[in-house]
Amino acid sequence: MKILHTLPRHNEQLLKMQQFVGVMEKSHQGKYICVVIDTPETINRQASYASSFDNEDTHKIFQALAEQTKQ
Repeated sequence: MKILHTLPRHNEQLLKMQQFVGVMEKSHQGKYICVVIDTPETINRQASYASSFDNEDTHKIFQALAEQTKQ
């Protein structure tokens, strides 16, 4: 899993998740996307993410998730 976009305040969290996912990928043959999002109280709410997929596939997965979560 590679960190594809990170803000300084999210970097430590994504690095820890990256280590954990590395172990999980080896033992379970799965792929992952991890997203760290600022709390709702944050003035400038932003996100950082890491993915086992390449940039294009990560984008497509985020688009599919956006459609699935539409109400």
